[in-house]
Amino acid sequence: MNFREAEYQSIADIGLLGRGKSRHRPRNDPDLYGGSYPFVQTGDVKNAPFFELLETMAEEIYGEWFVRMRFPGRAPARMRHGVPLAWSPSTLGGILELRYGKALPDAKRMPGEHLVYGSGGVVGTHSQALVSSPGLIVGRRGNVGSVYYSDRSFFPIDTVYY
Repeated sequence: MNFREAEYQSIADIGLLGRGKSRHRPRNDPDLYGGSYPFVQTGDVKNAPFFELLETMAEEIYGEWFVRMRFPGRAPARMRHGVPLAWSPSTLGGILELRYGKALPDAKRMPGEHLVYGSGGVVGTHSQALVSSPGLIVGRRGNVGSVYYSDRSFFPIDTVYY
């Protein structure tokens, strides 16, 4: 099953999410390691040379693909002023139209098959869709600038553009 086929649930419906806290002392006690559950301290990950190497590799790949536009097995993109020649200059408004979502308080939601999106993502379901096709949802209040994609009809509330 991929993420688009998954049933959406809130973390509160599934279980408890919290930050772990170790009371073990001394901090690097050997008895903490080698058990049935992995034990990794944040300092182990942050300071590991392997992760520094991975981060450097990721930065280089990003630079090759998305800054210099050089993809493996492809001819380098021809550029003008740092922009591929095949791209047409435009404004965001020339490419798409963003509309305001509509208010839909919890008390007025009727459980249904249509996902309800707020600026934090899926916030519930409703029996009717405001948008009857796939679309982008962009947070405008709360999580400003957060972006979500719905591959089916949905209801964007008033904290987002769609």
